[in-house]
Amino acid sequence: MSLRVAKILILTIASFFTVIAASASLVGDTVECGGLYYKVLPGDSTLCLIAPAGGYTDEAIVIPPTVTVEKSYNVTAIGQRALAGNMALKQVSLPSTISEMGDEVFADCDSLATVFSHVPNALQLVPQLPDGVRLCVDCQLVDAYSQVCNNALTVLIDVNSEPRSANLCDVNRDGVVNASDVTVVYNHLLGNDQHQADANGDGVVTAVDVTVIYTALLNGNTSGVGDKGYSFATYEESTGHVAVRIDEKIHLQVGDEVCLVAHDNENALIVASGLGMMKGALPWGEIKSVNDIQVFSLNNKHYNTGTTSQVVLYFDTGQDTIYYKDVQVEVAPHVVTDTLRVLSIGNSFSLDALSYVPFIMKAVAPEIYLKLGVMYIGGGSLENFCNALDTNGFRYYWSFGAKPWDERLNVSMTETIQSQPWDVIVLQQQSNASRDYSTYQPYLNQLIGWLDEHTSNNHEYAWLITPSYPDGLDRLAPDTTSVQMFERILQCVSNLQQDTGIELLLPCGTAIQNARTTPLDSLGDFGHLFDYLHLQDGIPCLIEAYVACAALLDRYGLSNRVWTDTTWIDQQWLRAKNIQEINGLPVGMSEESRAIAKQCAIKALENPLSITTIE
Repeated sequence: MSLRVAKILILTIASFFTVIAASASLVGDTVECGGLYYKVLPGDSTLCLIAPAGGYTDEAIVIPPTVTVEKSYNVTAIGQRALAGNMALKQVSLPSTISEMGDEVFADCDSLATVFSHVPNALQLVPQLPDGVRLCVDCQLVDAYSQVCNNALTVLIDVNSEPRSANLCDVNRDGVVNASDVTVVYNHLLGNDQHQADANGDGVVTAVDVTVIYTALLNGNTSGVGDKGYSFATYEESTGHVAVRIDEKIHLQVGDEVCLVAHDNENALIVASGLGMMKGALPWGEIKSVNDIQVFSLNNKHYNTGTTSQVVLYFDTGQDTIYYKDVQVEVAPHVVTDTLRVLSIGNSFSLDALSYVPFIMKAVAPEIYLKLGVMYIGGGSLENFCNALDTNGFRYYWSFGAKPWDERLNVSMTETIQSQPWDVIVLQQQSNASRDYSTYQPYLNQLIGWLDEHTSNNHEYAWLITPSYPDGLDRLAPDTTSVQMFERILQCVSNLQQDTGIELLLPCGTAIQNARTTPLDSLGDFGHLFDYLHLQDGIPCLIEAYVACAALLDRYGLSNRVWTDTTWIDQQWLRAKNIQEINGLPVGMSEESRAIAKQCAIKALENPLSITTIE
C-alpha cells in the first residue's frame, strides 16, 4: 500500500453498525448471516469471516461485531483473502471486535473506495489497504492510525471540514503549531492530560518531544527537523569515510545495508559518539560500533519491495540541545509491468510441476505479477475433467503474487474459468493414460471446446508433459521400462499437437527423464526422484519449476533469468509441508544438485520431445 495516498476520515461511526436482521443459519461449523459466511473458531464462541465458493459480489459489506444463531458469536477474525477478488466492492465496514486478519484480504478489490474501521490495532488493517482507499476511523483511534501511516496521510477533522495535512507537532490537533502544543506535552508528562503528545512519532512521550516542538517553532519548520551545524551521512565501513549526506529520504534496494553517522558540518568531521535512535522507530536498524565510531546500521533484507518506514535519529551534543532528523526510508519497489494469469487443469502431477513456480517466478521476474491456479481432481484424466465440467467436482489451489498456496473444496469449473481473464490454460493427461493416445480423444477436443465457449478473452493453451513412472514401480506396465513408457508419452504429445495445434509445451516430464541419467536419480526415500506416486519435494519439484518458469517467461523474453537464479524458496514453507531435510535443506538440496537440475531443465526446453543424457 502507498500510505502517502491514503486518507483518514475522523468521525464516530458506532451508529453505522446496526443489528443484522437477516436470518442466520448454522450448518456444521459454518455460519451464514446476512449473506456473509463465517467459520466457527476453536472455543465455539467466536467467528472468522471466510469467502464462500465464488466469493462475495456485494458493493457494500458491513461486518457486524456479533452474529446470533442459536447463540451469540463475536466476529473476531477475517480470514485470508476473505474479500479478495470482489471487483464490485466499493465500501466495507469493520467492527471493533476484529483482532486478527489474514493476508491480502482486499486483493483485487479494484473498486474499493472507502473502509470504515473500528479495528483497534491499526497494524492489522493499514498494510492491507489498496492504494487510494479512504480510511474512516473513530476519533479515539486517529492517533494510532496516524503513527502506523507515518503521518503521511490527509485528515478530515469532521465530515464537513476541508482536508489538511496532518502534523506530528500539532499534538492538540487545532491546525497550528504554537506554545499550546508545548503545554499539552508538559501536561501529558505530568499525567494531567490524556492527549497524544508523541511529537516525534517514536512511540513514547519524553522530554525529547518538547525539544522537537521548540525546534520546530524556532526554525519555523513544523516538520521537526533541526540541523544547526550537524547532519547525518552514509558511512563506508571499508574506507572509513563519509559517502553521501542524507536528506529527507533514503532509497534502498532489497538486501542493502547502509551505515549512517553523525557529521559535524563546520569542521567536516565524523562525530564518534552521541548518535542514537528513537525507541521503536525502526525494527530493522541498530546502533553499533564500527572502527570505534557509533553508526546506525540499516538492513532491510527482510522487507518487501515498496516498503516505507520512518527512522528518527538524534545526536546528543552533551549540552542543552539535541539535534535530530526524521528520514523516510523507502525500499525501491519493483515495477509490475504485466500480470500473468495461468490456470492449470490437472491432477497431482500438475501440483508437483507448479508448486514452486510462484516463488521462483517472483525471485527471477518480480515485475511479472503471477496469478496461478490449479483445478484439481486426484488421479484425474481428460475424461474425468470433461465429466466434471458442470459439477462442483474440483479442488482449487491458487497462489497470487507468490503467496503460499491456498485451497478451496467443491469448486466448479465455470466459476473458476470466469473468475480471471486467464492468459494461459495448461492441460495434462493422467499418468497411466498418458502413454495411450486412444484415451486422449474425443475428451481433449471436448474440453478445449467447452473452455473456448466459457471464456471471452484470448488465451493460449499449453500442454504439461508428465513424467513416466520409474523402473520397479508396480504402476509401470509389465515388461516395460521407464524409458519405453516415456517414449510412448512423447509420441502421444506429438499426436495431440497435430490434432489441436497446441504449441506451448511445459516439458516437465522430459526434464525428470533427463534427470534419470544423472546422480539425481537416487534422491529420496523411494528413490528414482519419486515419493511413491508423486515427485519427491525438493530437487525433483525444483527441476519441474525451472522448466515451467522458463517456458512461461519466454512470453516476455525473460526465460534466461531462471538459469541465473541463486535464490531458494522460503524455508518455512518447505518445513510446513514436512519435507525431509538433511542439514536444514530438502533432501538432495545442494549447489551441485541445483546445477544439474538446471541442465536437465535447459535440455528439456531445447529438446522437449526427446530424452537427453546429462554428462
